[in-house]
Amino acid sequence: MSAGEEKGIDPRALDGSVEWFLRLTSGAAGKADREAWRNWRHADPEHERAWQRIEALTRRFEALPDGMLPVLSRPRSPARRRALGKLVLLAGAGGAGWLAYRDDTWRGWTAQYRTAVGARREVLLADHSRVVLNTATAMDVLFDARQRLIALHAGEILVETAPDPEPVARPFIVRTREGSITALGTRFVVRRDDGVSSVQVLEGAVRVLPRGAEAGGARLVPAGMGLRFGDGLASPPEPLSGDPSAWQLGMLQVDGMPLKDFLAELQRYRSGWIDCAPDVARLPISGAFPLADIDRVLATVADTLPLRLRYRTRYWVSILPRSAIGKSL
Repeated sequence: MSAGEEKGIDPRALDGSVEWFLRLTSGAAGKADREAWRNWRHADPEHERAWQRIEALTRRFEALPDGMLPVLSRPRSPARRRALGKLVLLAGAGGAGWLAYRDDTWRGWTAQYRTAVGARREVLLADHSRVVLNTATAMDVLFDARQRLIALHAGEILVETAPDPEPVARPFIVRTREGSITALGTRFVVRRDDGVSSVQVLEGAVRVLPRGAEAGGARLVPAGMGLRFGDGLASPPEPLSGDPSAWQLGMLQVDGMPLKDFLAELQRYRSGWIDCAPDVARLPISGAFPLADIDRVLATVADTLPLRLRYRTRYWVSILPRSAIGKSL
């Protein structure tokens, strides 16, 4: 099967082939399941093409470090979940539309690497590249003979690439639902939320290709610049504001950020809900704030500005005006 044919496989057929693979390797499949699987394969030529794709992938599993095929036979084990994440990534590599089709929550649950709200985690990859996961982040990693790939399902990562130790250098790619980012020897931050991805380049450069765009539509983003992309489009690169990687040191740096947006940033590091009254939503906030204690940050903001905090519950806090507003933090 050629690369062009693989890309043309119906995403829903690929989805179904993975579901059948999981059922058949769960250890609980019976005669009726196998008969239903055969009927599914014969019901549509696309089903058969998708299943052939999965079979081709499983023949490669034993060559992978984790020995994925054996662990897939262990129902509900952590190893099975990690292997499933790689299966998802491998199938998606043959059809980018399928990677975008899968539900974000499901992909996040099966992700190889995850962090909880307010947590951070550092991962050293096989090629000695370094990835730091920010709060509420989920990603999968796949290194094979052709590429070094990270699939970012949600959250934010800081990537510091290392030279490829292989004789033939493989591209280092971060893929999100909205497109792909190819590193050109670099250090950069990628974030994904609300159906939009963004990249901010600290060193080197990256090439961004929004999903669905032609290869000629890729944008080069140099150090000191960043852009957002989604729906097949990318914004023009813009200069960075502050240090977008400050969170790896447990800090949030902002410069003139509206209070409403500032609270949305803090919300990422605290369980519950933070909101503010409409008449203070545009109040500009500047400074560096520690992320280890969000409630203390809120108290500091309220004490410095004419604001007050109202805790409706332990998890719901509102910022309200206290007096006339005439200055920013």
